[in-house]
Amino acid sequence: MKFFTLAAAVTLALVSTTAAAPKGRFDPRCDEFHQGDNCYRVAEAAGITLAQLFDWNDGLHENCDNLDIGTYVCTHIKGMKTSPVRLKKPVPAKKPVPAKKPVPAKKPVPAKKPTKEPVKTPTKEPTKPATTGMCKIAGHPKGTFNCACNKFHRVVEGDYCEKVVAEYGISMDNLFNWNKGLHRSGDNLDIGSEVCVGLKK
Repeated sequence: MKFFTLAAAVTLALVSTTAAAPKGRFDPRCDEFHQGDNCYRVAEAAGITLAQLFDWNDGLHENCDNLDIGTYVCTHIKGMKTSPVRLKKPVPAKKPVPAKKPVPAKKPVPAKKPTKEPVKTPTKEPTKPATTGMCKIAGHPKGTFNCACNKFHRVVEGDYCEKVVAEYGISMDNLFNWNKGLHRSGDNLDIGSEVCVGLKK
């Protein structure tokens, strides 16, 4: 509970009971009052202990946070002799340093599986000679093919020459003979392009 506050004053002031006692929750035997803003300075100036100061002033916090500037407190009891007291301010306890949280170990990244599928080895048809020349075939603008071609494969991600010939059961020679400009290394087998994989019978 806050004490009754009069005019603000930083210096300590002594008030005798010869004048009207200030308002507050004091010990009824109190006959002297001090005005100040610090429990240690008030108790030291009055020659009393902090325990006496808190005992005679009901509601005064032990940390002195409700002793405002200009507040009156009881500093003497009738018939009590006082002597100068030098008080030591308590040393504040050091705050414990919080322990650091352990850094969780990173999970190992699993190795990526190879994207290439195993090459199937179906029975290959015998190599068919190029029966006609090379042509641009309607509906298949992306390439020049054997003019007798009637079966096409559209290249998708992950395709390569060996995979294409295994899928359609043709030979590597067929693939290169039927598709003009296709490199034997397969480096120009681009995604979205088409290759001839079958001729008219």
